[in-house]
Amino acid sequence: MIYLNGLLIVFLVAGGGLFFAHAVRRRDGFAVALSAALMVLGLAEVFELTLSVKFFPFALKSWYFLSKIVFWGLMGMGAVLKFKFRASIKKVVAVSTLLGLTAGLVLLLLTQITAAVDWFAPEQSVFVQYVDLMARNRPMRWLTDLLMLYGVVLPLGFAGYALFKRQTGKYAYVVVSLGSLLLAGQEILYNRIGEVLGDSFHLLGGTILFLAVWYLFQGLEPMPAPRSKFTQILSWIAVIAILVIGARIRLNAYGNICEALLTSDSEKFIALSGENVFSSDFFTSNRPAFITLVYKLGGVNPEMLVPEYSKPERLIPRLVYADLNCLSGLQAALSILSWSVLSVILASKLRSNWLRVVIAALVLGFVFVPQLADWDRVVQSESLSFSMWALTFALSIEFVARIARDKKNIRWSTWLLFVLWGMTLVSWGFSRDTNVYMILLIGVSCTLALVIPAARRSTSVHLFLVVALFCLAVFGLQNSLLYRSDRWMNSFFNNLYMRILPYPEREAWFIKRGLPTPEPLYKYANLLGGSYDYDRAEIADLIVWTAENGSGLYTQYLLTHPGWALSHAWKVARIPFIENLQPYSKPDYEFVSPYVYSIGDVLHPKTSVVVWVQLAMLLGWAGLVVFKPSNQHQRGILIVFSLFFVGELGMLFVSIHGDALGLIRHALVSVMPLRLNLWLLAVWLLDTNLYGEVSINDPPAVILDHIHANPQRFPTSGSK
Repeated sequence: MIYLNGLLIVFLVAGGGLFFAHAVRRRDGFAVALSAALMVLGLAEVFELTLSVKFFPFALKSWYFLSKIVFWGLMGMGAVLKFKFRASIKKVVAVSTLLGLTAGLVLLLLTQITAAVDWFAPEQSVFVQYVDLMARNRPMRWLTDLLMLYGVVLPLGFAGYALFKRQTGKYAYVVVSLGSLLLAGQEILYNRIGEVLGDSFHLLGGTILFLAVWYLFQGLEPMPAPRSKFTQILSWIAVIAILVIGARIRLNAYGNICEALLTSDSEKFIALSGENVFSSDFFTSNRPAFITLVYKLGGVNPEMLVPEYSKPERLIPRLVYADLNCLSGLQAALSILSWSVLSVILASKLRSNWLRVVIAALVLGFVFVPQLADWDRVVQSESLSFSMWALTFALSIEFVARIARDKKNIRWSTWLLFVLWGMTLVSWGFSRDTNVYMILLIGVSCTLALVIPAARRSTSVHLFLVVALFCLAVFGLQNSLLYRSDRWMNSFFNNLYMRILPYPEREAWFIKRGLPTPEPLYKYANLLGGSYDYDRAEIADLIVWTAENGSGLYTQYLLTHPGWALSHAWKVARIPFIENLQPYSKPDYEFVSPYVYSIGDVLHPKTSVVVWVQLAMLLGWAGLVVFKPSNQHQRGILIVFSLFFVGELGMLFVSIHGDALGLIRHALVSVMPLRLNLWLLAVWLLDTNLYGEVSINDPPAVILDHIHANPQRFPTSGSK
């Protein structure tokens, strides 16, 4: 459940900060205290995850101060400020609470933690182990119990008061109290019913507390989009600082950037980079054309001899190869550029200045942890494919936003962006064979949009037609080039050997369509995972038959047996998620802290449940866009996220059935975006919820559309 804790942290910190800014602007003391409590709880979760890796005295004290002192003080103070007490009483209680928090900080600083930390076990929850800290400072323990009682009883009392008085949001106050009760009783839960169930209640308590506060904020006056130029500029300065610091860390945190890892595929990429780029052989070679083109432009020596390459079962250290011309550095540079562009474009589409900073930190945190950054050192297609996906996704969002802005009158800048987007899309499609199925989905979606009257009335039919024809042409071209090459044959034999021949009914289906006697394939099964020796006389008939009929036969079997195809994909869909590190070298703790690997495990979940969580958030976002005032800008971005979500699931299906071997690595092109969008959607949900209205910073066309769509909210000048 560690990724769920990470998702809760994002909602608590990002959402709490968003609510806090809203409450301060409205000068609502109750809302300020409650939103600050959410942020404090989120920061406490950060330190708790830190302690799950390794003992760190500062992290333990920080966690204790935030979760056991500050959080409960804010919860209690929020209830006091909501009660209809006299202002003088509220002031006394607020000052007393602040004095109590200060006393707790002083007592905590005076507390000595055992020098020997043998008692600390990272695999156990910190709640089970902090008794050692409390036992050494009894006044602090008494103060903690008092503040916890203060933070539980007062919200509970106000919930009862709200029910009795039938106040608006009375049930939300009850849910707030329920969340605080679960959080207060988590120590008992851990000690009495076990850690796993205790973790569940801890997560549940934090979640329902956040949802209850979120609901309460819906009753406040709608929050207008921020109009302060100063805060907007300040947020962009923070985003740029994150990009610069992130790039610097990425370039320096992993040792010599020119050290690379060579695999069994590397030799093919290197050799093919010497082919003439203007020949048809370059595009029908044994590896995707875009990768070999980048290697060629990067100055790789195509005659380089690979003395030894790394395998999951035989790891070798990273080395600097002169003939590679620091190819790993080039891949890292392209990664930094691509993901920085994605960060900037995502940030530019958010209304909240605070969330703009949060999303930049999330994106760079996702890509600069070893789980993704280590692929930049591997001489294969993964690094460049990830970088081109980031650019494709970023430019897709920008492209759709401009289409929504231009309506039927497409500007020349939008056509220019289309050219750039098209070049990026082609590069991404030619970096991994699986990627073209996303391009097919885009083309089909644009074609379907052309038959929807509302789409034809609000957008340019000519642009949609051009995009549809372009995407369908790219898909057709890539598939034609793929089948003219021989790189699909190895995958076909893997599928044949592992998924067809062991099952008599499936084998009979292929034999009926001309499959030669399969015994030779069994005999040469040791060739699986490598390069088939196509010159073997014993399998000559099989090779000839495969070249003539095999390219579409497995696809035909999938189409004629959809039940098996879907059930098999469902059965093994969890496998691509079970690992998130490249398998060609060991974790490098000399340069990278274990904490960074732990953060990476949170940001790159190793469970397929993220698909269902992401689907739930997409549906929630769609509900906000449909039922709250919104504009074409938000709807367009929702369409992009939804389209890529469906496309990534389709690519996962194709990866599963594309090759029976190397499933984890082959499916990374879909698993990586599914992991990333989990975090992006959390931020977008918050931004759409509180910033559904147009901003003064929006283009005039967007503001006018919103006025026309909501005339009751914008009376004419003669109205009062």
